[in-house]
Amino acid sequence: MAEIKKKSWEEIVAESNGTRIFLPDGFKGAAKDWSTMRDEYNKSIKVMAEKELTLQVALQNLFLEVRRYLSKNGYEDIWTKDTGFNTEALKEGKFIVEIVDGRKNQLPGA
Repeated sequence: MAEIKKKSWEEIVAESNGTRIFLPDGFKGAAKDWSTMRDEYNKSIKVMAEKELTLQVALQNLFLEVRRYLSKNGYEDIWTKDTGFNTEALKEGKFIVEIVDGRKNQLPGA
């Protein structure tokens, strides 16, 4: 494997014609504090991203089962409909499923 050459930040700053500077020493403490906060924030983002994806999959799995149930119980065209919860009802702890015509550009061959 080829060795990766380490960047020379001194050269990069020197050749930048003043468009890059090293942070003055008096600001390094605040910069390190910011960097620590940034690292913690990025860790939180990863946790939340996993939770969001898990939440989305759970909802899709739920509505897949709801569609199967409705299909078996006479709602033959449920597979081409858009489904979701009414968000206003959710605020009151009610699970109201809304079923609307799917957008034609989402359907294969439409």
